[in-house]
Amino acid sequence: METENIIVEDQAIRTQPKFNLWLFLLLCAIAIPAGLAVIPYSLALTDTSALMADMPNMTESSQQTVMIISVVIVTLLQTAIINWPLTALGLLAAARTDLGAPILSALTRRQKVNVNVGKVILIGCMAGILLGAVALYLSEYVFGPLMEADIANSPLADKDLTWTWWEGLLASFGAGVNEEITLRLFLLTGLAWVGNKIARRGNVRPTTATLWVANIISALIFSMMHFTNMLIIEMPFTVATVGTVVVLNGMLGLTFGWLYWKYGLESAIVAHFMTDVVMKVVFLFIPL
Repeated sequence: METENIIVEDQAIRTQPKFNLWLFLLLCAIAIPAGLAVIPYSLALTDTSALMADMPNMTESSQQTVMIISVVIVTLLQTAIINWPLTALGLLAAARTDLGAPILSALTRRQKVNVNVGKVILIGCMAGILLGAVALYLSEYVFGPLMEADIANSPLADKDLTWTWWEGLLASFGAGVNEEITLRLFLLTGLAWVGNKIARRGNVRPTTATLWVANIISALIFSMMHFTNMLIIEMPFTVATVGTVVVLNGMLGLTFGWLYWKYGLESAIVAHFMTDVVMKVVFLFIPL
C-alpha cells in the first residue's frame, strides 16, 4: 500500500501543469500600462499643493513635471516589486487548483480555447454594468444620507472633487487589471490552494465551500484596500464611512470572485472594468 501511494504521488508531481511563462510575461506587460493608467485619476483626487510647496524654487509647470515623473517611477517600482511576484505566485497556485485565465492561458500555450469566449465577455460586461448601477444607487440613496454629517464635518466639504471622463476610463482599466490579478488570481487562488492542502485534496479544483471561504476573505481584503481612497480624499473613519466602503466593495469583490472561479480571470477583469466605467465615467453624465 505504501509503495502504491508513493507511485501515485510521483505520478501526480510529474503530471502537474507547467508554469505558463508566456502568460506570466503577458500579464506583467499589461500590468505596466494598467498601473500608469490610474495616475491621472489619482492626481485629480489628490491635493498636490503640499507636495508643490516642497519645491518653492521651481515654476508651477516644473513642479508638476517633477511630481508626475516621481509618481510614474514609484508606480513602475511598485509594479515590478509587488505586482509581478504576486502574478507569478498566483499562476503557480492556479495551475494546481484548476483556476486562472482559461482564454489567455490557451492562447499563450497555442492551444484550442475550450470556453465560449463571447459568453465569458458578455457575462462579465452585464455583471459589471449591473453592479455599477446598483453601487451608484446605494451610494446616492442609501449610504449617502448616512454619511452626510461626516462629509459636512470633513475637509471634503470644502473641496470640489472632479475628474474627466478619460481619467475615469483609464482608472477603470488600471483597477480592473491590476486589482483582479492581485485579489483574485493571487489571493483568492492562493487561499483556495491552502484550503486544498488543509483538506489534503492534492492538485484538484477546490470544493465550492473552499472557494467561498477564499472569496469572502479576498473580498474583505479588497474592501479594506479601498480605505486608502478615504485617506486620499480625507474622509473621516467613522462607522458610516467604513461600513459603506466595506459593504459596497465587499459586494463587488464577492461578485468578481465568483466570476473568477466560474468563468476565469478574463470575466472578472471585464466585470471590474465595466463596474468602474459606470461609476467613474457614466456617473459624470447622470444628473443625480
